[in-house]
Formats: sequence, structure tokens, C-alpha cells
Amino acid sequence: MPLLKRMYKQVINCMTNLKIKIIPLLTTAIIVSMQLFVCVRDSYATITVHSTIMGGNLSYMGIDDTMREIDDFCNRYGSGLINAHLLSNLGGYGIGVPNLSMGSLMLGLSFNAGMANMSYFDDTKELESGELPGAAPNPTIILGFGITDKVSLIGKFFIYSSAMYLPAIEHKVMTLESFNIYSAGGKIRYQPIGKKNVLQGIFNFGGISVGAGADFMYGKVNVFGEYMHDYIADVNLNFGGTNTSDIVPSSIPVCFDAGYAGKYNYLMLSGSVDALIQGEFFWIFNIYTGFSFSLNRGFLKLDVDADGVVTTSNSDYLAISPNPVDHIIATAKQKYSPAFIKPYYILGMDINFYLFHVSVESMVDLSQKQDVNIQAAFRFQI
Repeated sequence: MPLLKRMYKQVINCMTNLKIKIIPLLTTAIIVSMQLFVCVRDSYATITVHSTIMGGNLSYMGIDDTMREIDDFCNRYGSGLINAHLLSNLGGYGIGVPNLSMGSLMLGLSFNAGMANMSYFDDTKELESGELPGAAPNPTIILGFGITDKVSLIGKFFIYSSAMYLPAIEHKVMTLESFNIYSAGGKIRYQPIGKKNVLQGIFNFGGISVGAGADFMYGKVNVFGEYMHDYIADVNLNFGGTNTSDIVPSSIPVCFDAGYAGKYNYLMLSGSVDALIQGEFFWIFNIYTGFSFSLNRGFLKLDVDADGVVTTSNSDYLAISPNPVDHIIATAKQKYSPAFIKPYYILGMDINFYLFHVSVESMVDLSQKQDVNIQAAFRFQI
């Protein structure tokens, strides 16, 4: 019997050591493969300026440029915003390795934000494509419970709409009209290796956990406003004669007065897996780290539609034809999609105050190392 017990312990130790070795090997393999297969985001942009009165015979020398400036501005932000939303969608749990045993319950709040293109603030790096940083917040309510001593289920959700409350956000050229924001997700965690005492009262090995989850985020924001700008337009002034000398090319000052509607719309769907290792200091601080990767689908759209009139105060033109000089319909549209596969490095810490827990966590995109998310969470666990 003693011999059998020793053999049993040796087998268990071998299996435990094997688990410890396999997890780093798997995460390393995942990271290497993700570096090889990270997809490049796709995008498209369209600009149209349509004249309904002059039929294109009026050269605007500025209105086209204005729409291109709007399009360029959206383009500089768009590529960062899609990555910020991707990271924001994956976060929001605010808990790395919760010790939820069978029957345990957890409820809390998480404040999570994805931030993209942080290299913009590094003066030592050359900025690529003039891209601007992007940020996307995703506050959530988190809840969870222990299914067994080793398996737990964690969920998050957030719903907010202008039908609940519309903030009075108004700029001299823009007013918030309406919005709808939704996010939800679930993660199941399994702890194959549990807590081990190392230095009594000082440090304990907190265990290794693996998780798999699915996340969803949707938002639609509508704004409207009025845009006025002065330009110089080239026109042919026909003073009523039949000779070509009676048609005089002229440049006249004009004013473009347009009402516009802007739409900011995004949808993000992600499935992810992760592996985390945990260390416990003085029964208060739990530090965890590990790797994750996600499969992603979705889009981000930025649309601006303008409709307005072109008028002039030029007396020579008004002597021949009244205002408006023209009626203009203009649009600028952008669409972006996230990379299909992304790898991440995770680092976080839990601070435990008996039933009350505070956690901070960050996740870095390993494919380009300039996009991160940060989150803080507060939870009660019984």
C-alpha cells in the first residue's frame, strides 16, 4: 500500500508538471502563429459632391476640398477607432483569476477603455500615415458565480440610450441628436492547477487558469449641425450677347450654407481564449499575467451627408441670375473592419479586502504593440 501511494503521488506530480509546461508552450505557439497570420484591416472611402442647379458647370475651388478635408479627418481617426473598439470590446470583466468556488457569487462594476495608436505620443517614433489616437470606453456591470470549485462563469453587460437620457452636448457646428450603445459578453474559466502554499504568510502560487469567452458591442451615434464657409467660385457671366466676348469668365465670392447629418456606427463581435498564471502576496495582492488571442468580425462606419445652397453677394452675377447660385448635395463615407485575428499580453492585479475587491488590468496588442486597454473594476464576492 505505501508503494502504491508513492506511485500515485509521482503520477500526480508528473501530470501537474506536464500541465505547467504545456500551458507556456501553447501560449508561445499561439503568439508565434498570430504574428504570422494577423490580418490587415480593410477600409473604403467615398466622396461625392453633386450640383443640382449648375449641373457641374460651376467650379467651386473649395467645396470639394472641404469634403476631402472631412474625409481625411475621418480617415486619420478611423483606423485608430476600429482598433480601440476592438480592445474595448474584449475588456470589461475587470477580473483575472477570480476564486469563485462552487456556490460563490460575484457582482460589480468595470470601467474599461480601449486606446489605439499610442505611439502617436512617442516623439522618437515617426508617425505612420498621419494617424491619430483613438479611444473607446466600455463601462459594464459584471456578475459571476462558481459552477464547481474549478469552473466559474462570468458575464458583463451595458445598455444606454438617448431614450433614457440625452445629454445636452452641443458645439457651434454640431449637436448630439441620438445614440444607442449596447455591450455584452460571457467568459467561462477553468482552473486546472489550484493554489499552492510557497512561503507561509508571504507568497503563494495562486494557480493557473484558462478561459474562453464571446463579446459583443454595438453603437450608433447621430449628430446634426449647420456648416457655413466662404469660397471663390469660377463662373461664366453671360451679359446677354451672342458673341463669345459677351461671356466673361469671372471669379466671384460665394457662401456655402449647408445642414448636415453625421453618423457614427460600429459593431464588434469577438471570440477569445486566454491562459493566466497567478501569484498571491500577503493574502491581499493577487498579481496575474498571461496571453490571449481573439477572432474578430465587425465594422465601423463614419458618414457625413450635407445638403445646402451656394449664394453670392456679387452684383455682376445678381444682375444676371438671382440667388441661389447652386444647390449642393455632398457626402463623405468611411468604413473599417478589424483584423480577423489578434494576440494580446495581459497583466493585472487584484487587491482583496475580504468581501470587497478592487482590480486593475491592462491588455496590449502584440501584433503592433501600440494599442492597449486599461480597466478598473470594483466587485463584491461572497
